[in-house]
Amino acid sequence: MLTPVTKPSVRVTEIGQYIHYQSCDRRFKLEHNNRKLARELPFAERLFNSLDPVLQEAGRLRENE
Repeated sequence: MLTPVTKPSVRVTEIGQYIHYQSCDRRFKLEHNNRKLARELPFAERLFNSLDPVLQEAGRLRENE
């Protein structure tokens, strides 16, 4: 017997922020479900603070590597 698969619920705001901030997939996943996964991490709210633009670009380059 197969277990039913539940589809995740994604808010339009989450998609808009992902596009606007050119976020990485990890941040999108942590933002999902009212930050349920992120709250399990120590200092989780720091993940969603604005970063210095230079630091943000360096992070984006590292993520792409």
